[in-house]
Amino acid sequence: MSKSKTVAKFIGAFCLMLLFVASASAQEYDVVPGQRVGFIEIGMSRQTVQGKLGKPSGTYSLRGRGYRGDYWFSSDNSNTLRVFYNGAGRVFQISVTSPRFTTPEGLNTHSSLADIRRSYKNLKVLRMSARGDIDYYYDSRRGIAFELTERLDAHSSSLTMQLYAMLVFKPGSSPQSEPDEFFR
Repeated sequence: MSKSKTVAKFIGAFCLMLLFVASASAQEYDVVPGQRVGFIEIGMSRQTVQGKLGKPSGTYSLRGRGYRGDYWFSSDNSNTLRVFYNGAGRVFQISVTSPRFTTPEGLNTHSSLADIRRSYKNLKVLRMSARGDIDYYYDSRRGIAFELTERLDAHSSSLTMQLYAMLVFKPGSSPQSEPDEFFR
């Protein structure tokens, strides 16, 4: 084999490897409705989740028969990943606050409610309250919710509803609220 053919094969193999690495890296931040957030999937065991993410920053009980939640903070404590488990220790909901995670439509936690409504036409609203108003706009058929919380708008100095987190859950169900939230 000539030297130029060997170099061409090496370059081709290197390009394929880069494509694979880029694809795997992009997948790490995908939000796939009804299926997964990054590498954490609906139905995955708690043991498998902790094997991938390490020991959680904290754990708490949820309303329901033996339901639990684990959460992990980012290294700078600005973002959170929450995983909810059913009584059998299987993932039934995943929530993320980091804007690095995006849906197939390109939505992330910096998106507006108008952006969300353009991509998801049949949203229902679950209105909760805790330390302020919380609205979950969700599509139960597709298994995705968008959690908007009341926050101070820096431009107008007034309270507005802004996207805080994206949630993925089993299609056909509805999002599970946090234990400190109640219906309003």
